[in-house]
Amino acid sequence: MMKMEFERLVGFEVSDEHYEIVELVYEYHPREFSKEDVATLYRIGGIEAFEGLAKVARKMKALLDERDDLERKLKKIYKEIDDLCHSYSK
Repeated sequence: MMKMEFERLVGFEVSDEHYEIVELVYEYHPREFSKEDVATLYRIGGIEAFEGLAKVARKMKALLDERDDLERKLKKIYKEIDDLCHSYSK
């Protein structure tokens, strides 16, 4: 979701700092909030409502990043195994 879209949904402008936290929660929280849910929560509770959610979202992002890194490493290992097997099968 773009900042302008979020501001349209909440009905007022938000700081870049607050939007970054909102976007983090929207993108990474395991609860999977809809755009409308996020806007409603922000209108009702402001950035304070996102503080705890942001901690969970940061942890989720870190885990997903770690998973992606491990998948890249594993893919590289599989390729090296495949290359090695093919070099000796000729």
